Amino acid sequence: MITTHLQVCVIVLNWNNAAHTVVCVKSIRESIRALSDQASVQIIIVDNGSSPTLAKSAPELALAADITLVTSESNLGFSAGMNLGMQEADQEATDAVWLLNNDTVVDRNALRALVDFKKKHPHKALIGSVVVNSATQDLQPVFGYKYYKYFGFASPIRTR
Repeated sequence: MITTHLQVCVIVLNWNNAAHTVVCVKSIRESIRALSDQASVQIIIVDNGSSPTLAKSAPELALAADITLVTSESNLGFSAGMNLGMQEADQEATDAVWLLNNDTVVDRNALRALVDFKKKHPHKALIGSVVVNSATQDLQPVFGYKYYKYFGFASPIRTR
């Protein structure tokens, strides 16, 4: 079964760096434009206890019609901050959620590639994207780590 139209939610976690978030959202919007009508996309920004708040440091984002701003009084960390965003995403019917840190710059075709893959493989529950270091153009090792509790260190599961 191939799904024809997806509801996608992009969640961006911000903490004390509105400038990064502005650049990230700009790149997301470019990626949304490249989608044309393949999916409906909602952008949620979680302001994770920033001081000053994102609403004060980047009011153009806080007031934007295409953005939902969720605010936490304190820095909850990545997981709990993203959970706030996913709770907001659950308010609407959502087929896919894309989690991004605010220092991410999205390639123009990234969202289209993720949507195309999800449409072809609707049974896949977890899909990730490639992460490239913008300074070196090297692939980042984001495949996970194995923790060796007796030795007290972690090592990448797979590297390039």
